[in-house]
Amino acid sequence: MDAIFVFSDLKNPRQLDVPSFTDEEYEEHLVDPRWTREQTQHLLELCKQFDLRWPIIEDRFDQELCRNRKSMEDMKERYYGLVNTLNDVRNVQTDPLGYDAEHERRRKEQLEKQWDRTEEQIKEEEELVELVKKIEAKRKDRERKAYDLQKLINQADRISISPDGPHIFNSMPSSSTAPTGPGRGHHRRSIKKIGTPSFMGHLLSMDSHIRWPEFKTPGPHLRSQEMKLPSNIGQKKLSNIGLVVTTRKIVSIGLEYPHAYEEIVKQYNDFRSHIVLLQDLKTALHNTELELDQLAAQMPADKLNECPIIEPRFRVSSTFYEELERSPVRVLNTPMTEGGKGKGKGKQQQKPAPVTARAITKLIEVNTAPTTVTRKRRMHYPEGTPPTRSQTAIQLQQQQLQQH
Repeated sequence: MDAIFVFSDLKNPRQLDVPSFTDEEYEEHLVDPRWTREQTQHLLELCKQFDLRWPIIEDRFDQELCRNRKSMEDMKERYYGLVNTLNDVRNVQTDPLGYDAEHERRRKEQLEKQWDRTEEQIKEEEELVELVKKIEAKRKDRERKAYDLQKLINQADRISISPDGPHIFNSMPSSSTAPTGPGRGHHRRSIKKIGTPSFMGHLLSMDSHIRWPEFKTPGPHLRSQEMKLPSNIGQKKLSNIGLVVTTRKIVSIGLEYPHAYEEIVKQYNDFRSHIVLLQDLKTALHNTELELDQLAAQMPADKLNECPIIEPRFRVSSTFYEELERSPVRVLNTPMTEGGKGKGKGKQQQKPAPVTARAITKLIEVNTAPTTVTRKRRMHYPEGTPPTRSQTAIQLQQQQLQQH
């Protein structure tokens, strides 16, 4: 039955509905200086006879009716333009037929050039393609090496000044009173003097910002994808970013990103980068406070007045917020003392920079990793026992610690 149905369908093929026109329609809408009415009528008859098989229509078209030879593209352009015009005039609800004759001519011209290439031209093109691939591979290799080098530089910066706290206790060479040599006690732990502007400038130059995704490949993309956080962000930073943006009501609880306008995307990404940088700064300052407090606790009682005092307004630990709740005016407007050691000496000057309530800083949680500074116990030797070389070095080190 299927075979009978197929052959019956082939015996009675469906005829295409080739439009026809009246004299009024032709005079008002279908006149074309490149085509006469006889040529147009002859074209429609061939289209109906051969069911728009254009190679056959081009072959059977009577070129003697034309002053200039008509190509297949000219025939298609005339037919499809005529059909679209008649549909518009008759208010036929259908989609227009699209055809670009100039594009088809250029396409065939390029195909002919591609087909007519010689063996030398084909070989030269293959060599050029291979050369382009090598250049692209070298470019990607340079980008990868530059990225690895920058990554190593950033890791070196994090080691020298870690976000867990600046290493202000460094191994320094001992004074001239200590003997020279590879002994264990020839170095002491001392406080390295670090200028605040240079230290902060180096800390701010660290790669604390977020590396946002870049879309270098051609083609469209959603602008909301530019706000997507990279996968290498730590869990602590992710929680701090989410806590700040939701607490400050920058985004709703159920929304991950705001509306992805161009200005909003840039400002929102910069704000989250500043949150990460603020977390690193708070971590460094918080751990520095703990280290200084540990040193102050180990100072002798008669030298407590020489110990540097950290004012509450300079702290980022809970001490600042406790003092702020008790006396906000005194914390935010306390002058800074200069001109002498100890309390009560020197003249009073206004604070060098304004102090705020630090609402965002308070929300950020940090990982504290304080450095424990240990002091060696004094060793006693029986009278008359000559000290060894290592014992002498230990005694000299203990004397230096007492002097400092």
